[in-house]
Amino acid sequence: MRSTVGQLRVEGGKLGVFVAATLLLVAVAGCRHWLEQDMARHMLIEFPLLLVVGAALAWATGGATRGLLARCNALGLSGFAFVTLTLAYWMIPAALDASVRQGGVGGAKWLTLLASGYVLPASFGLATLPVQALMVGNVAWMSAAVGLLYQQADRQLCLYYLADAQVVAGQGLVAAAVIIGLAWCLWAVRRADRGHRQPHHGPEPARSELLVRARISGLPGATIE
Repeated sequence: MRSTVGQLRVEGGKLGVFVAATLLLVAVAGCRHWLEQDMARHMLIEFPLLLVVGAALAWATGGATRGLLARCNALGLSGFAFVTLTLAYWMIPAALDASVRQGGVGGAKWLTLLASGYVLPASFGLATLPVQALMVGNVAWMSAAVGLLYQQADRQLCLYYLADAQVVAGQGLVAAAVIIGLAWCLWAVRRADRGHRQPHHGPEPARSELLVRARISGLPGATIE
């Protein structure tokens, strides 16, 4: 009975997350023109929101695709590579311009960012801490490098965004790189700390339990070490 109630709660939670993610996606679509009017809003608000929507949809519908993702995403490497390449491509000024100018390119941007968010939870679940550190480090370094390039460029790199907006977006990318790196480091430290605090059930406790039972039974020579 309890397992049934718990399962219903989980399914209800997934349905709620699915509805919330769908509503958020509709809201982002409705605000798309406003978001893409400014380079910083385009890269620092729209991009993360699409990733969040994709990750939420993955959690809500993960049961149907978890096995497939696990088979083609060993240690999360394929998923991380896809996410990194997607973010790197849409940081290119020409690609950013094309996504604003051409509806088809803009749709491709949305699909690839949603797909990137979708594979992230499974990739983090499959990856070890060193692999996660490699991925987070790559994304943070890439964001910081592009941000510095935007700030130090002596001319306007995007046709649709002025140089001042370019500088602000670059500053935001550097700040985002720092936040991403620090957030992951704090999470990794907390995870490691929880792992150290959890009791370890190895063979020694089982051996001690057998010795105690033997002594209680009065078997000769049974001692507790």
